[in-house]
Amino acid sequence: MPPTTQIRGSQIADDSLTSNDVVYSLDDAYDNGGAGLGRSISADSGAVVINASSGRALELTGSLSTTTTVTATGAITGSSLRLTGNEIVSTSSTFNLINTTATTVNFAGAATSLGFGNPAGTNNVLGKTRFEQGLSGSLTKLVNGTSYLIAGTRMTITTGSNGAVTVSHSGSINVTEALTIGATTTAPSKATTKVQDFIQLTDDGSGWCRVEASYFASNTAGATAGSGTYLYTLPGGYQFNTTIHPTNTQLNNLSGWEQVNKMIGATGIVSQEGNASFNNYVVPYSSTQFRIIAQSPAAYSYLGNSYYVMTAPNNQFRLSFRFRKA
Repeated sequence: MPPTTQIRGSQIADDSLTSNDVVYSLDDAYDNGGAGLGRSISADSGAVVINASSGRALELTGSLSTTTTVTATGAITGSSLRLTGNEIVSTSSTFNLINTTATTVNFAGAATSLGFGNPAGTNNVLGKTRFEQGLSGSLTKLVNGTSYLIAGTRMTITTGSNGAVTVSHSGSINVTEALTIGATTTAPSKATTKVQDFIQLTDDGSGWCRVEASYFASNTAGATAGSGTYLYTLPGGYQFNTTIHPTNTQLNNLSGWEQVNKMIGATGIVSQEGNASFNNYVVPYSSTQFRIIAQSPAAYSYLGNSYYVMTAPNNQFRLSFRFRKA
């Protein structure tokens, strides 16, 4: 097809045509009258419309910049990006929407739902995330699919359809371990051969726990006395509620009327060869450790390297007490 010639009206009037007045392409129009002088279109009587019966209607090799609305009833396509009436689709392995100066980015508008990410893939959210209206869905899985909430003995974890997590237990929880015995200075060593060596905790779910502890060695082989008063550890990671059961860290004896409320009554016996106490108490030393008082006529003394020492013959105790857990 021969080139189309455009003749401006002023040239028809004075019958003076020059090479600048003949436009063969849009590129000619861009530079008509001077470099870039034809780059602007004043669409003051309607939009510029490009109709393409087939194929592409407009191609951009560079970037697109706009200060007003760009409307496409068809598709805007490229090697890695396509815009249609309701989609932005990218075929690149990495697709970024970037505004380095934006402090607020809004999605969805008046939409009642917003889909984000691929349910079958891994979706990463960088930075802190705040959910103003709440959060629902599965809250119990790590990114590798394993649970981070794991039910312990006689415990049940249930995730509801709305994402709520319910933790419940059936019956009492029982924890039994060998006694862990430390000291305020140097921990003692247990005898090599022991008849009994355990601490058992029963948690009935009420907030109160019962403990039974027993140690008995018929001979002293392997035992060392340590130094300071002896510290016994609650089993299973349990802790005292120290508001209800305050701690006491006095050295050898519990002394002073204001310390009496720190004593937890214990039933049972503390004995060694030639001595026995049936009036005994447990006193928290920390949230996880306690000491044992075997009351003498003169004092409320703690078991330690100078009182019911671990190296004494037939050293034993068996005590039971209740406490409020943290």
